[in-house]
Amino acid sequence: MIELPNETWNSSVYICNGNYWNILIDLYTKDEGLSDLVLNAEVREVNKEYIFDIKLVYVP
Repeated sequence: MIELPNETWNSSVYICNGNYWNILIDLYTKDEGLSDLVLNAEVREVNKEYIFDIKLVYVP
């Protein structure tokens, strides 16, 4: 596992859908860097904490 590089956020997409954010984040691999994989999740704030609900990891 590797940390996402800062440039990940340049291509990420996030949209507010009322009470949550829908996010798409490009993923990286340790050996090859930027991959074809994308993480789709919903992020909600509950009691001043962020809750992440991962929906899909896929190749668009």
